[in-house]
Amino acid sequence: MSFSIEAKKVTRTGFYPAIILGGIIAAAVPLINIGARPENFVNRDGSTLAVILNANWSMVSMLNVFAVILGACVMWNVEYGERAIEKMRTLPLKMSSIVGLKGILLLTMALVPVILEHLSIVLCGYLWFAPESNFIFDATKNFIFSILMLLPVCGVMTAIASVCRNMWISLGIGVICVFAMTIMGGFDSFAVKIFPFSLPMITFAEAGETWPSYGTASLLETVIISIAAGIIWKLKVKSE
Repeated sequence: MSFSIEAKKVTRTGFYPAIILGGIIAAAVPLINIGARPENFVNRDGSTLAVILNANWSMVSMLNVFAVILGACVMWNVEYGERAIEKMRTLPLKMSSIVGLKGILLLTMALVPVILEHLSIVLCGYLWFAPESNFIFDATKNFIFSILMLLPVCGVMTAIASVCRNMWISLGIGVICVFAMTIMGGFDSFAVKIFPFSLPMITFAEAGETWPSYGTASLLETVIISIAAGIIWKLKVKSE
């Protein structure tokens, strides 16, 4: 199996349109929110980036997670919808690589919404604010941090969707996790905030000096989830 093959498999599905559309909607949130009532934001205390993120990031991060959930469900439905996995077993392919390749594809496409959102944030800064000299640098740091925080979600949803033949089951589990994400977002506890679906809500500024702890937690979770997903997938393939 190769990454290009996995990318071609989903070309006739809603995988790419769903994630791109989700990114466009998420990127529109700051523009609409601030553009409709700029007077409520321009005079607030704090840096330009902090004001924009505080007003919009909770909704934007939730849309990011929804895009990942939809992408994972659609991506695996290709395999289960027409019993493609059973057909692939008759070919000289390495089945164990499928989970990893799909996870990489999901993460690659998840970058699209994050890029669009941060372009929107930068645009908001220059349209309605007088941004500081370090505005672009801080926005770039938040962009990188946001990608890092999204890694565990991609891993979890790849793992869940890989074992659910019915797309609606994995979608339902993802939606439940989003509800848990909104609830846990109100707790000021590191142990709660490192829940995989809560991490995307954290901004670089919010993490502050503890950002290495969040980054380490995200990477460790991703590694553990990826190993577990690979083991579960191998057991599933052997048992069927």
